[in-house]
Amino acid sequence: MGRTIQSGIRKRCRSRSTCGSSGNGLFVCAGTIFGVAILALWPAQQLIPIIARTYFPHVTLNAFGPADAVWAIFKFAIYIAIVIGLPVILYQVWMFVVPAIHPKTRKAVYIYIAPSIVLAAAGIAFAHFIVIKRVIGGLLFITGTIAQATFGIESTINLVLLLFLAFALIFQTPVIMVAARAHRPDQFGYAAEEPQIHRLRHDGRGCGARSGR
Repeated sequence: MGRTIQSGIRKRCRSRSTCGSSGNGLFVCAGTIFGVAILALWPAQQLIPIIARTYFPHVTLNAFGPADAVWAIFKFAIYIAIVIGLPVILYQVWMFVVPAIHPKTRKAVYIYIAPSIVLAAAGIAFAHFIVIKRVIGGLLFITGTIAQATFGIESTINLVLLLFLAFALIFQTPVIMVAARAHRPDQFGYAAEEPQIHRLRHDGRGCGARSGR
């Protein structure tokens, strides 16, 4: 599989125009994230207090340095930009690697896009309604037995966002299991070279036997 993808990428990069288009795709991804992040700075600033009130009621967020609050807003804006710009990023990545992917593999990828998005949304909803408050309650209980809890704005927001990300990824497990069970490597064309190797070996032995005669 690795050799197939590498050979496809080499074929693409043989022409200068193709390698230039890949550089343009990288520039488009970076520009999209940066542009959306700039626009998301104000919404991020408004969303952080909402997240704090939702998951940490009656708690005051603390900034342990002059730049902590600004850095937390900027990181949150970057996360928002990645989520909003994800279609553009995935499209650019897909257009770069698609020439090296077998057509059957492409069809499988297209089939699993919609279920993957639905499961990611389900994982985020599950984390919001069931998991996060219970996890935070358990952490606060353990912390309260040995220390006085003080909430830093950056670490607090990171905890919530990482829990969202973790459950969005965990809920992809059914798609991965179904894809692994339904599609074997030989169905994607990766094992297509194996019969040719055996055929060549067989022909070589036949030629050696004939020449020995």
